[in-house]
Amino acid sequence: MSYSDHPRYVAGITAANTSLRRGLVYALAEDGLARLDHLIYATLGQADAQGVCLVAPRRQLGEILACGPAGALAAQLASGHLTMFESAFPGGAGQVARLAEELAQVGRQAHQHSTTVLLDHADVLFGEDVQHNLVLARQLRDWAERDNKILVLVLRSAQADALDPMRVLRPCAALFGGIARLCGRQGQQTWQTFHWHHADGVSSDMIQPLLVDDAGACRLAPPQASRNAAPAADEALHMLALRGALLAGETAGAGWQLLDDAATLQAEAAIHPSATLMLPFDGGASFDGLARTVLDLRRSCGRRVKIVVRELHQHMRQSQEALLMHLGANLVMPDGISLSRVSSLCVAVRDQVFQHELPASYEMAVAAAMPEQQQGYLAPDAFLAAVQSSMQRCQEYRIESCMVRLTLVKGLTPLDALRYCQTRRAGDLVTADADAVYLFLYACREADLAAAMKSLLRLPLSELFSVESRYPTARDIADACAALARRARGVADLGAALAATTIQQPGKALASAPVAGTTNNGPAPQRHVAVAPASRRPLPLASRLTVAWTAP
Repeated sequence: MSYSDHPRYVAGITAANTSLRRGLVYALAEDGLARLDHLIYATLGQADAQGVCLVAPRRQLGEILACGPAGALAAQLASGHLTMFESAFPGGAGQVARLAEELAQVGRQAHQHSTTVLLDHADVLFGEDVQHNLVLARQLRDWAERDNKILVLVLRSAQADALDPMRVLRPCAALFGGIARLCGRQGQQTWQTFHWHHADGVSSDMIQPLLVDDAGACRLAPPQASRNAAPAADEALHMLALRGALLAGETAGAGWQLLDDAATLQAEAAIHPSATLMLPFDGGASFDGLARTVLDLRRSCGRRVKIVVRELHQHMRQSQEALLMHLGANLVMPDGISLSRVSSLCVAVRDQVFQHELPASYEMAVAAAMPEQQQGYLAPDAFLAAVQSSMQRCQEYRIESCMVRLTLVKGLTPLDALRYCQTRRAGDLVTADADAVYLFLYACREADLAAAMKSLLRLPLSELFSVESRYPTARDIADACAALARRARGVADLGAALAATTIQQPGKALASAPVAGTTNNGPAPQRHVAVAPASRRPLPLASRLTVAWTAP
């Protein structure tokens, strides 16, 4: 079978490892923030006489359709070349048989001309039981073979605590015609092919940058070096470090070479293309200079050089660490570890090959990784927009951020509480509805939240708030923002009122707000972590895939 006999590609990307063959099941998994919705939308736009059918939950259908102009798919829908169904996937022992029966209906009824069936959110069908997963994968393969269809399973992993799709897919690999993973890492998106049967044979073990042009069209760049490439024979023997990377009293070990400046370091690295380079980070040096040095070293020394940054007497922010990794660093070593531990970590990364595409310019990388310059109070609508923008950056660069809802003690107004909040970092935001104050702390891990809030609030927490609800994951924050959007309808913008007042000092009383309750201004605070909606739970079963979806 040649491409001309069956020119079917994922999202129109004309690469062998995106070409699909009839009678096979393919699995496309997402790891982190990638472009699944955009790729699915582009695949739907390619619908022709062979036909495409999309099966997805209602909310996901809406998000996929929002990737393009309203009504752009109307012609394909009207012609019958494109069909869409709302799904509600089953749970329990009968899910395999019922899913197979419903998929068979797709082949028997009005969609007999659909060559390709995209089954979105297929991850909810699988679980921890390997035997169960094998049975399901086998029935899906048998259906594709029997009806001579192409079945593409889309598995999503948008939150950190979700089941890794690759844990599901690897034991079932022999039953799939292809397995690929979309990764979003530090601003770069890659297509990782584990194996992929196509018209001219099979591709395997490939990592390719996914490139998107200004028109939104995607293509795959040439494959990168394998992550499993064998290290050079002398890779562990060359440690090139700036003298400032050692603390007073520390002595470089055998195989270490101490150098005075970055220019000398770069010259030596040219002689040893697989060496490990160590740079210091401390409060007395410019982070901007360090970041530019990392980028220059990576550009000039290639992918096999290991670039390690060692913190000395000071910890860098998450966003700074993410930027260094994006610019070419392999590892950032935390402050406080001994030199022997430093040496062990350097040995641990000796086999690494830097896999990411470098940014076009240092300025573009900084703009992408650093937080929004907004900080302090924003009206609820502006707060929600800024949080959404920040979370996109967080997910791309694997930066952990937190959001907190602080319920006001009885009798205290939002304006009174906001006077005691003082943000000090770009990206840290605050807003309020009628009952609570909301804090969004960019690049703040949950473990650091207590210290951060102590710095932000100029009174003890119990003096102002009765309940603290934490939202530490991306899914939690998204749900908290949705709830805030509902609660804050009609809430006034307090920006002008705040600007007209001064920040209260810790010793000043809340004279403007009579507070009922105990001498501690109300009940003792009840801290709880918000229930994580990211916990895996199966969706209810729809008895038949008969709810048609039409473009708005």
